[in-house]
Amino acid sequence: MRLRLGEPYPGPVPPDDFPCNTHVIGHRGRLLALQESGPLPYELDKELGTVGTYDFRGTLEGAFTAHTKFDAHTGELHAIAYYPAWDHVRHLVVDPAGRVPRTTRIPVADAPMIHDFALTENHVVVLDMPVTFDMAAAGSGAPVPYVWNTAHPARVGVVPRAGGAARWFEVDPVYYSHTLNAYEEGERIVVDMTNFPAPFLAAQDFTGEPVARIHLPGRVPLGFHGSWIPDA
Repeated sequence: MRLRLGEPYPGPVPPDDFPCNTHVIGHRGRLLALQESGPLPYELDKELGTVGTYDFRGTLEGAFTAHTKFDAHTGELHAIAYYPAWDHVRHLVVDPAGRVPRTTRIPVADAPMIHDFALTENHVVVLDMPVTFDMAAAGSGAPVPYVWNTAHPARVGVVPRAGGAARWFEVDPVYYSHTLNAYEEGERIVVDMTNFPAPFLAAQDFTGEPVARIHLPGRVPLGFHGSWIPDA
């Protein structure tokens, strides 16, 4: 991408490099362009010029996310990172010093697309839905090599923010765009989110027509039909 813009790359091109075009955030005085499923964030200058990749002072290993969650009370920046070659996803915590001191690996099957997640006072909510990496789609040059996978169960994981094992809850097959809000209500966790009807195709069908319509529901309780109870 830098070559297309006429910008020489300063040094070796990092692995899994990709133009970070999904989201831009400010963090500790830096402007970061984000992309999920592989590439490092890119730092931009005040004129939106490319500074280079950013790995949180050498502490980020591997992929990051497009949609972080910042906790103004703790100063922490949270992320759920996924990557096609992993057998897990990663809950990353960036501390107020701008480093990643803790990474929690959460086992998952089939390399699902996890575009967004939710964060509450005490928990991280992981949305593991039936859109998974497809090698045939990647080999054919599909712009988004993720497909609806009927064999992959839809489930939601609740993970302690401080680290620990996930508790999983099966839900009806659905896909989502973004989480809007999340909070704890007694023993329940409530997540506001947008969702797509099933089946959902991550890119477009071969006719080039959009295949998904966005529905904006009201409050969506955990489990969609009840409550998710974080603690046993």
